[in-house]
Amino acid sequence: MDLEPLPDTGTLRGDLLGSFKPRSIEEGERKLKIMTGLASRLSQEQALAEAASSAVVQPRAEAHLALMQRAAARGEISASADIRTLSQVIPSMAAYRTLVQRKPIGLAFLVSMVDGVVVQALRNQPSDVPPDSTGHLPDHTASPAGQSPSRRRAVSARTRSKP
Repeated sequence: MDLEPLPDTGTLRGDLLGSFKPRSIEEGERKLKIMTGLASRLSQEQALAEAASSAVVQPRAEAHLALMQRAAARGEISASADIRTLSQVIPSMAAYRTLVQRKPIGLAFLVSMVDGVVVQALRNQPSDVPPDSTGHLPDHTASPAGQSPSRRRAVSARTRSKP
């Protein structure tokens, strides 16, 4: 995927959706179908798996990373967001969808991934909360209300049991 003519709609959502052209979807699906035929070999030969990822997943992930860097530069998303990981979500899920689920990559799938996963994850980034020694965020960042799910259940159960 060529990184130069990336769309610039002014929003990350628009840019991500604009980067998918019917031709690029068809081309990606063709490459993934080839990979499906090679799937048993991919699991046995690391070099072949890396080459397949380099040809199909990584170019799209690099494009998404560039779009996310641009969104961070214009202040649309947090500069501390884990865009390296999030830039790989849609290409990886597209590969999974084609290789494992054997389903096509259509516009509905792409919109669902952009709106329901990537944009949501970028909006819900914890603010200035460092990860613990294992790299995980503390439980109190698990919800917008600042309570872990288990804490919310406990409070809810006590509230319901009061006469």
